[in-house]
Amino acid sequence: MSEIIRLISGHSKKDALDALYYAARFIKQAEQISKYHKDFFADDVRSAPSQEARDLALQVITAIELAEGCQASQFDSRAITRALKELTDAENSLDGEFSDAEEIAADSVILSMTLPNVEI
Repeated sequence: MSEIIRLISGHSKKDALDALYYAARFIKQAEQISKYHKDFFADDVRSAPSQEARDLALQVITAIELAEGCQASQFDSRAITRALKELTDAENSLDGEFSDAEEIAADSVILSMTLPNVEI
């Protein structure tokens, strides 16, 4: 499904990875999400995806549903497996390098973490 790769190209690696993660999360939980109207983007506020990643995830989900010919909540186990493989293939196609801005942001998060005070 080169459509997924086409959709994620041109986006930052972080947004692309986030979009693929949330698309996979949706595919795996679609039946429950549809039944209980759960927000599959709901996460800890510190790890919430950007609006760009959210929009991209929805585009990826739509592309998968169009390719399968039905909504994800109606996928059988084979369709789920196909969709997850396509998402994994798209993730594997991403460049292995993060941008300087992404590395600086990661460093900032790591430096802001506090370690537990452990006495021996």
